[in-house]
Amino acid sequence: MSELDPERLLRTLVEHEVDFCVIGAVAAWLQGSPAVTLDLDVMPRRDLDNADRLAAALNSLGVRDRGSGEPVELEGAAFLGWRVQRFETGAGPLDVVPHAAGIGGFEDVATLDLNLGDFRVRVLTLDEVIASKEELGRPKDRAALPALYAARDAGRARRDDERGA
Repeated sequence: MSELDPERLLRTLVEHEVDFCVIGAVAAWLQGSPAVTLDLDVMPRRDLDNADRLAAALNSLGVRDRGSGEPVELEGAAFLGWRVQRFETGAGPLDVVPHAAGIGGFEDVATLDLNLGDFRVRVLTLDEVIASKEELGRPKDRAALPALYAARDAGRARRDDERGA
């Protein structure tokens, strides 16, 4: 398994003009949570043109099946079932999650745009990350909640201070 390089993964998706938002632990980390993860989770907009761009982006990263490690050549049609798919790339593991528990799909979720140096990404809000983790209720999700609550509260306090200054 390749080590996660979230900047390279995100930059490649942006360069291929994939409409997506970052979800999960990386979304939380980008907003100040001390989250640790070994993969990047993204939620793409669900249409064929976007699926084609997503496939091209992953192919450019040398995508492999996470289970077998075998190289694959993706086409947009590979995503049309719009189910969770897990891949290994030259920039680390990537999960494509078309619909997240408790919050819905790309068109349904609250996001914000973040600047990452010379490019921007859409990121699931901490409230949405929390709602999804609460809905999933797995032990690892419940364990992540205290840090997510703290990061959300710190962000709110920071914004309140900025408004009051």
